[in-house]
Amino acid sequence: EADRIKRSDKYIYYLANTTLYVYSINGEKSELVGAYTIQTYVYGYQNEWEFYLSEDCKTVTVVVTYYDDEKNSACVSLVSLDVSDPENIFEKGRITVVGGYVSTRVVDGKLLLVTNFRVSTDNNGRPNFDDEFSFIPSIDRGNGFEILPIEDIIVPETLSATRYTVVCKLDEDTLDFED
Repeated sequence: EADRIKRSDKYIYYLANTTLYVYSINGEKSELVGAYTIQTYVYGYQNEWEFYLSEDCKTVTVVVTYYDDEKNSACVSLVSLDVSDPENIFEKGRITVVGGYVSTRVVDGKLLLVTNFRVSTDNNGRPNFDDEFSFIPSIDRGNGFEILPIEDIIVPETLSATRYTVVCKLDEDTLDFED
């Protein structure tokens, strides 16, 4: 499960605000080995961020939650960091989904991200059908935001709310979108 602190047999990984710190495990001689600050223009929710450490201890995936004023919506970014050399940590991938964070799980190298997308409405409670980004969930896989394909949206017979539950299946190591 995701957390703010993890360990391997050699290192302790600690996420404090927007920075991942890596410490050696060596009793009283433990020391900071490396650090990486995740670049973001949004602040205020870092206390809700958490991360996964891959089984091979070479990848950290940080769950970044924030509110985007331009999109008038909560967003979730997954940021994949290569920590195979803690002295030279680098970002190897990022994916962003518009919607509020619900949960994540990692199973067999697959990361499931669950978000909740709220349809934007005007003062009369009507969606703006001229802007599909306001009523269809969108995702940024690194090339700008695009709406989710209509064929991937399942609609129940009876609607009880103007919200979508969005479930994305990603490769844990690369954050490649699988489903």
